[in-house]
Amino acid sequence: MRRIFSQTSRQPPQVALPIFVWGTKGFQFWSFLSLLLDRSKCSRILELGSGRSTITLAEYAAFRNARFISIETDVAWFNKARWELLCLGMSDAPVRLVKWQSESTWYDIEQFRATVHDAETFEFAFIDGPNDKSGKSRGIRDNELALREILRCTSGADILVVDDVHRRHILDSIDRMLIDPKWYDKFFYDYSVKSAYPNTICICIKKSSPVRPEVGRIQEMLGMRLSDRFDEETCPEE
Repeated sequence: MRRIFSQTSRQPPQVALPIFVWGTKGFQFWSFLSLLLDRSKCSRILELGSGRSTITLAEYAAFRNARFISIETDVAWFNKARWELLCLGMSDAPVRLVKWQSESTWYDIEQFRATVHDAETFEFAFIDGPNDKSGKSRGIRDNELALREILRCTSGADILVVDDVHRRHILDSIDRMLIDPKWYDKFFYDYSVKSAYPNTICICIKKSSPVRPEVGRIQEMLGMRLSDRFDEETCPEE
């Protein structure tokens, strides 16, 4: 991060920043996501867990004048996401810090609802959090409160992206984030954070959405391999 700031007119932020970084999905996936967003013309976007995706979603939101909210629980990652957007000449307003509610092992529910404006529904959602300090998510992203609140926000979604579905508890939770799983086609994309750490992301697209026919065209353009199924028996993590 300090090298980034040395190349700009901004000074390094005197705030906490992450002491480690997660691997990311690479050029091909971010190109796919950018094109998918462009074709979808979504105007309301929700992200749970700020990270590399925040940049792509914020760029699209600025381009389309779309409403975008990115929720983060960790102060260091919150700071990182904000400063990355500022360095790219964008507003950091979409990135919101929401307290962790240890009793429910999810976000503080009052803060979360206030941030998403209670009954608001989103056309696009990217679910990549929250996780605990070690990155684990079992009992957090699959608990009853989390799934109920996510469904309330995504009931009108054309696109739902769920990361870390190589973890069986997250894979098994996908259908509970959809108003009706039969209305959606699912696509799975495998990537590796490190050579020894395989990961999978699931992209759910409503069959009736105008963007659905575009998926194959985008995939072919990028030479990208997507699968329409994922065998839970092969999940490397519970």
